[in-house]
Amino acid sequence: MPPRTIFHVTAEKGFSGGESQVFLLLERLRERGHRCVLVAPPGSRSIEEAARRGLETMALPFRGDLDILAAARLRRLLQRERPDLVHFHSLRAHVVGAPAARLAGVRGVVATRRMDYRISRHPLNRLAFDRCTDLVIAISEAVRDVLLAFGLPASRVRVVHSGIDLSGFDPSADPRAARARAGLPPEGSLVLCAGSLRPRKDQATLLRAFAAIAPARPDARLLLAGEGPERGRLLELRRALGLEETVLLLGERADMPDLLAACDLFVATPRFEGLGVSVLEAMGAGRAVVATEVGGLRESVLPGVTGLLVPPEDATALAQALDRLLGDAPARARMGKAGRERVAALFSAAAMAEGTERVYGEVLGN
Repeated sequence: MPPRTIFHVTAEKGFSGGESQVFLLLERLRERGHRCVLVAPPGSRSIEEAARRGLETMALPFRGDLDILAAARLRRLLQRERPDLVHFHSLRAHVVGAPAARLAGVRGVVATRRMDYRISRHPLNRLAFDRCTDLVIAISEAVRDVLLAFGLPASRVRVVHSGIDLSGFDPSADPRAARARAGLPPEGSLVLCAGSLRPRKDQATLLRAFAAIAPARPDARLLLAGEGPERGRLLELRRALGLEETVLLLGERADMPDLLAACDLFVATPRFEGLGVSVLEAMGAGRAVVATEVGGLRESVLPGVTGLLVPPEDATALAQALDRLLGDAPARARMGKAGRERVAALFSAAAMAEGTERVYGEVLGN
């Protein structure tokens, strides 16, 4: 595919797994010779991160799903800049921006869907998906199923898995040195959960499961890395369960490679999940994973091979899985090795960029 000008649009002000995927894609496409411009809200974490990485940006406020002013501004921007293709990376940006891109006469319009929950059949969603977008990228088969259930024909959906940069995660890193750098206890078993503290991530069930195994595993510690609106509730639950000394809320962290090198086991407990970047990173770091059997986690985690899957919101099953792997170091090592191999084969950043570029080529006809 010859070099193109591609505008990438997000309306998100925060920064989580989805945004990390956008930046991996931007950098890989830039390496392939494309001009990539990130359009995001002023003052957002994405604008700040893009500036840090030397990526081209344009600021555009988004104030809601009916933001006519944002749509008009985006239309004028696209008419002036005349990109070959616009790629929307969040639902709000897509709903507001896809009609604007069509009115601006942009040749290609693509959107990525990252979440596996049902899409409302609101007229604005129907307009954006049905009439104003050429192809929609699903990050997993589970997300593809959601798009098909919404009513999109299979001919307009492509699966391109999220990916990670394996070079940032070293399975052979010294755990004790990593614990020292991260300010973590030097002894005992560490279980890590990384993600925003939100109801859909369901860390509350994880705390209840950990309370069930804590008496038999007094040296184990649970680490919660991330911030969000559930922090206060989780602190109250930790106190009620008597886990003040065994559950550590680390806040938002920028040292994920060290946290993964330091931990013995990784756990993710979402109620729904498009694919799960944190799980891919844990597998890339050579860590066995315990996760809920939802969405794209069914595709990334192979039960008994790279980790264990349990039903969502089931503290008993989760406790049993955690206890089983905490007591079986050889199994953890075997699963961690298999997880690293699986990510390298199926979920690399390079594969994500190649797959996305193929979608662009389909839309633009080359």
